[in-house]
This record gives sequence, structure tokens and C-alpha cells, in this order.
Amino acid sequence: MKTIRFGNSRFSLVMPTATPSPHDRQAAWRQPTNPFATRCVRPAALRFRFDQTSVDIESLAGKLRSQSAVGSVIVGPHGSGKSTLVAHLSGKLQDDFSSVQTKTLRIGDPTRGFIRWAIRQPAGSLLIVDGLEQLDSFRRRALLFVCRLRRIRCLATAHAPLPGFCELHRTAATIDLAKQLASELLSQDKLRIAAAHDFIDQIWDDLDGNLRELWFAMYDWYQAEALASR
Repeated sequence: MKTIRFGNSRFSLVMPTATPSPHDRQAAWRQPTNPFATRCVRPAALRFRFDQTSVDIESLAGKLRSQSAVGSVIVGPHGSGKSTLVAHLSGKLQDDFSSVQTKTLRIGDPTRGFIRWAIRQPAGSLLIVDGLEQLDSFRRRALLFVCRLRRIRCLATAHAPLPGFCELHRTAATIDLAKQLASELLSQDKLRIAAAHDFIDQIWDDLDGNLRELWFAMYDWYQAEALASR
């Protein structure tokens, strides 16, 4: 490794040599941050990839604007990128609504005050509800009623189509996408990428295409590999 110092500054830049030594390869596993840590793989940190070349964020935002339905839904199984997609889509819709408000619902979250929250939102706004199936059918119908009354649009995510909501997009994760994302998170380091791909091949079928569970497993795998290299 080559160290470049900046004058008398206490800061320095460490540059890799052309041919990494065994010590360098061991050091590569001892990065200060695990690339599969939550802050690196959270929805806003990863860019959503479409499996159809004819669809992108811009065209999907245009499709939502053109839909006449009060409620639209992105459908997909666990860990298929729904939260990542709405995180990026919301950024494209900021100028189309008076406000964009996001609510994430998880299993066990209290939902009693949800409709009151929706009523308080200004007319002409967009409500993004990640995990709408956590609301029972009565509250989902109440939400649509409030949205019509207040001229509010609702964009939701769910694991299956929902009555009264127009389907906007379907998400699905593939093993090729998982390997592509892992390569990017590993900063194109060929040494670690090959090992990561082997690990993904071993566990992918057991994860049922769930990228979220994959990142948890990859985090533990990376920690174990880093520990073994010491």
C-alpha cells in the first residue's frame, strides 16, 4: 500500500499498489464499514433496478400521474424492492403534489390513529404508505374515502393486489440482480465479489428471492470472512 501525505496535515490518502500482497488482501476484509450494514442497503441507499428496459422511474412517475384512481399500489413479495422503489419514486413526485407524506407500517404497528393522520394531510397531497396490508379492510376503505373527500392521492405497497387500488407496478428479485447489487456494494473488488457470488449461490434458493434477508446473511458472511482473515 502507498501512503500519500498532504503537507503537514494529519490526514493521508492510502492508495492500493498494482499487485496486492497477501497482507493487503487480508486488510481488504478489515474495512471499517461492513458494506452490507443497514445504512448501506436501506431503501434510500440503493437504486432500484427495473427488470424491463421499457420502464424507468420517469415513466412510472408519469403512469402514476395519468392514473385516475385515488389509490395506486406497487405489488411484490417480501424483499423484492418495493420500499426502494417508492423511496426513489417519491423524489420524482415532489413537484406534482402540495406535499408528499410517507408512512411505513410493519407487523404489530398500532393503526388506530392512521385515519386521523390521513385526515390531517392537506388537500392535493400524496400519501405514500409502505406496507398498506397492515391496515384491516375497514381502515383501507376508510382511507380511500378520506382521500376522495380531501382530493388526496395514495400510493401504497403490498404483497398482493388490494381492492380499490389500481396496480402501478410489480416487483421481483432475481439471483442475477442480487449478484449485481452485491458487486456494487463491494466496490467492484474482484477478490471479494467472487466469494460473495459463491455464497449467494449457496443460500439464494432458501431465501425465496428476499433481498432484505439476503443482506442480513451477507452482513454475517462478511463479518465471518473478515474475522477469518486475521
